[in-house]
Amino acid sequence: MSELRTYGLATAREQLGDVVSRAAIGGQVTVITRNGRPAAAVVPLSLLPPEIREQIGGDDEASSPP
Repeated sequence: MSELRTYGLATAREQLGDVVSRAAIGGQVTVITRNGRPAAAVVPLSLLPPEIREQIGGDDEASSPP
């Protein structure tokens, strides 16, 4: 897995396309902070439990680690 990245909300918003691509293709985990505190994360589907992937229709092939 890639190194963990952290972005403030404004930066994450500006770079959302890149953040999502790095998660989907490279397995990157990005923590998004609000007021300096962790608030959310963008993670590869492969890191989610199977029952959640099923609920969102996560494709097994697309959610496999690279």
